[in-house]
Amino acid sequence: MAQLLEPLSQRFGEAPALVDERGTTSWTQFNERVNRLISGLRRAGLENNDTIAILSENRREYYECMAAATHLGLRYVPVNWHWVAEEVSYVLENSDSKALLVSDRFAGLASAALDQPDCPTLKIIAAMGANPPNTFLSYETFLEESSPEESPASGLGGPMFYTSGTTGRPKGVVSGAFGQAYRTHDVRRKGHRWESWHARSRPNSSRRSRLSFGPMGVFLPPPACWQCSGDAPRF
Repeated sequence: MAQLLEPLSQRFGEAPALVDERGTTSWTQFNERVNRLISGLRRAGLENNDTIAILSENRREYYECMAAATHLGLRYVPVNWHWVAEEVSYVLENSDSKALLVSDRFAGLASAALDQPDCPTLKIIAAMGANPPNTFLSYETFLEESSPEESPASGLGGPMFYTSGTTGRPKGVVSGAFGQAYRTHDVRRKGHRWESWHARSRPNSSRRSRLSFGPMGVFLPPPACWQCSGDAPRF
């Protein structure tokens, strides 16, 4: 990822970048895998201001998806895995998602959501993990078939969170930290279906060379939001 990860890859090399209970990803590997994901998403036809959905527990691949989306100028929607299939399908449709990246742990929920009558047709449905279902593209195969070369940035992407829907349907919330063009596009495209909010970035007190996290935490990197539940990230 030319503007964000390449300098860190050059500086830290084989030092750990991401650590979870399944293993470790070095900065060199992180950079290459994000480049491959960017290339694959582009090849599938995704472009600036498109949306991808991520249905997964905390794992190293989640960060790859967020980094690739940010570099490509995509919105990424963290899908709540506590939702039922109908709610997941609704969010895929409401967010105009073009791709779904799902962990093998929640492949059953994803399959049920995709079977809903109002679920949109997606360009990519890829499953992370060692046991992806046969009906989904393997995330690892998707990366292997994509180029590891650096790709030029096409805009600044960011998250779109969905509310819990306690007063009706869940509503998409777009951060105001990603520039006026990002917000204006959302407002014009969806009217009041998507709302804008301004997030304060966490102060960058020091350069961090490693991040490790538990499987059930929920968190996002700056400038989006910092929220933790379960095992907190350790810096």
